[in-house]
Amino acid sequence: MLVLLTRLGLAVGSPRPPKTGVRSGIGPVHPDVSAETRPRSSSAPFPATVACAGASSCAETKRRRKLAGAQFNATVLLSLVFGVFIFAFQSYGLYRQFPEMIHKEAQEIFELNKRLVARSLYEYDADLAYNIVMGVAHRADIYRAQIVDRNGIKLSSFVNQPSATRFDELVDLLFDRYERQRFPVGASPIDPTPSGTPAGYLVLSINKGYWFDRLISDLGTIVLLALIWSLLVAFGISFMLYLKITRPIMQLTALISRTDLKSPEKNNSSLTQYSHNDEIGDLYSSLVQLSSNLRENIENRVVAEKRLRLLADTDPMTGLYNRRAFSRMVQALIKDGRHFAFVIFDIDHFKAINDDHGHDVGDRVIIGVACTVRNELRERDVVARLGGEEFGVLLPDITPSEAVGVANRLRVAIASTNLMQAEAPDRAVTVSMGVASSHSVAETSLESIFKSADVALYAAKTNGRNRVEAARGGAETDALSASTSAASPGPAPISCQDIDTAIDSGEFFVVYQPKVVIGGNGLPVWTGLEALMRWQRPGQGVVSPAHFLPMLLHGPRAETLVAWLFREIDGHLEAWQGACGRTVPVAVNVATLSLENKEINHFLREHLGAPAPSWRKLEIEITESERYFDLPTVQRLCADLAVLGVTITLDDFGVGFSSMERLIALPADRLKLDRALTAYTAHPGKPAAVIGAILQMAGQMGVDVVAEGVETRQQLSWLQGLGCTHFQGFLFDKPLTATEVADRLANGQALRDGPTLASRIPRGVAAE
Repeated sequence: MLVLLTRLGLAVGSPRPPKTGVRSGIGPVHPDVSAETRPRSSSAPFPATVACAGASSCAETKRRRKLAGAQFNATVLLSLVFGVFIFAFQSYGLYRQFPEMIHKEAQEIFELNKRLVARSLYEYDADLAYNIVMGVAHRADIYRAQIVDRNGIKLSSFVNQPSATRFDELVDLLFDRYERQRFPVGASPIDPTPSGTPAGYLVLSINKGYWFDRLISDLGTIVLLALIWSLLVAFGISFMLYLKITRPIMQLTALISRTDLKSPEKNNSSLTQYSHNDEIGDLYSSLVQLSSNLRENIENRVVAEKRLRLLADTDPMTGLYNRRAFSRMVQALIKDGRHFAFVIFDIDHFKAINDDHGHDVGDRVIIGVACTVRNELRERDVVARLGGEEFGVLLPDITPSEAVGVANRLRVAIASTNLMQAEAPDRAVTVSMGVASSHSVAETSLESIFKSADVALYAAKTNGRNRVEAARGGAETDALSASTSAASPGPAPISCQDIDTAIDSGEFFVVYQPKVVIGGNGLPVWTGLEALMRWQRPGQGVVSPAHFLPMLLHGPRAETLVAWLFREIDGHLEAWQGACGRTVPVAVNVATLSLENKEINHFLREHLGAPAPSWRKLEIEITESERYFDLPTVQRLCADLAVLGVTITLDDFGVGFSSMERLIALPADRLKLDRALTAYTAHPGKPAAVIGAILQMAGQMGVDVVAEGVETRQQLSWLQGLGCTHFQGFLFDKPLTATEVADRLANGQALRDGPTLASRIPRGVAAE
């Protein structure tokens, strides 16, 4: 029975544990776990095995046949063994009866011929005696027949030479082949039974070989009958087993597969359908009860373990990851060899907030900061509360310059959110930030990353707070640190009036970074320039766009700065044409949010749609910096600009909020691979496949691809091997001032004009 239960799979399967990942939500972690976090389970009480029993009738039939076949085989084997024992017993009995059988047969022959033998002796008739012995000896089992008188004188004798049998050698081995039997005969033919001294004897020599051959034949018949009997018994026992055990157990299995522990009334109907009031019925009830108890215990344990994991990995106040879980994620990125940046920040003067307004207000400020930061990050970014008012942000697959830009965006977002409006409307909550990147540390380890970020955070506090400092490492990180760290004192918060003053005072200036292809001689050939805006703020040094562009995107002065930028570029293009008679296409980077701005939208249509001199070669690079924007509005503007002869480039393709939908919707002439993709030379497997697919897709669409952020020859060779031909990065040139561009053009810098729509579509053609 245990074997049958095992083969039927009547064992309680434990449900799989849920995934242990915890999403960094905002808000307190409640001690009870919601229904969504509970482990999913099958409605059957035995999900690991019996749930498959009723999956299909075909599988059920196969299982039933397999079980019935196994039972029949076992029954046949037992029946054959029993039949062998019976055969052996009967064979032994026949062997023991063998002498008696011979004697009995000889006695019957004597009884048939004794009157004739008595007559031949009485008359002493030799001819009659000869006829008698000849008739007897012609039998197959008689070797010799003789009639002798009382004195031993042979009256007549006849020998029958028997034919050889199959078992003569075996008979000679076991016993004498011929056995002599002597039967006394009286002298009276009427009553041949001797009353005294017999008148003579009938002597018979029995051929045992004949009888042994008959014995073997009888044994063959016994074997055949035993086999038939065994098969009949096997069929009968198998049929009884099927009726009494197999079919009830299969019915039990089917009922168990339909049992729903969440609906007791259904179980009761199933029990009613199962009419076996026997041990199997009791087994079914016991198994259902056992499964219910086990399921309840397992679910309670899973819920408890999940609650413990939540408490161990999350901060109870904000719902963010804690330092323990955050450190584990950083170590995972280090182990995978991925590039990332780590931003550590804390709230400025938080102790004063607690002292002046109480700890309840301080807690609300912490929760508000957590909400603001979480809403500003990508889905794959991770934010954690490391302790007290200290937070950490993990930015995977990002360059140092982009990490500083993200940090500044977070700093501006926190400062612009009035987290203490009810308690102190005039008091802004600011943060100091330190940025460390896996690019900028000599040894990528958890300790070195945290230490570098802590040093940068200390520098931000020392230099006046409400600022971002980057850990110093590579050349790019040093430049970014120089742009965000001032000699003395730190940069003050930027206002709209500061931007207007900077425009009027000429504090903004434009630099240009070349985009190149590699010529036949191995030297870079310019295909265009990208305009980059910088701010030379008095007393602060060069301010990175990461500090003021986030404010411009959401502020009312965006149109002013965009208009100034295009006028400045036009002036430089005209100056280059006048000085050396050469010019080069210039790309202007515009965020999608700026394209939604009605004033900027109108300015671009008016400025780029007006009749233009031949030296004006402008391109628009669209940066998809926002997850959501008005796609139809941007699509119509890009279509109109394309008709006017403006080349459209999708910047930072492959990261951020770029999507295939926008690639199809926007009339792009060129794609720019983000530096996060081109930085994967150390791990070329998956990135190479992704970049290769983008290049193939762009080739089929007739779109050029520019790889930005190329800083080493290793990157260049890797990208060329993938089929990329257009590049941009520090390997070829740092950003150049307008004067440096003019000098390069005057000195014969090789140029190759990129595709411009002006050459293929006449200006003034209206968009459809």
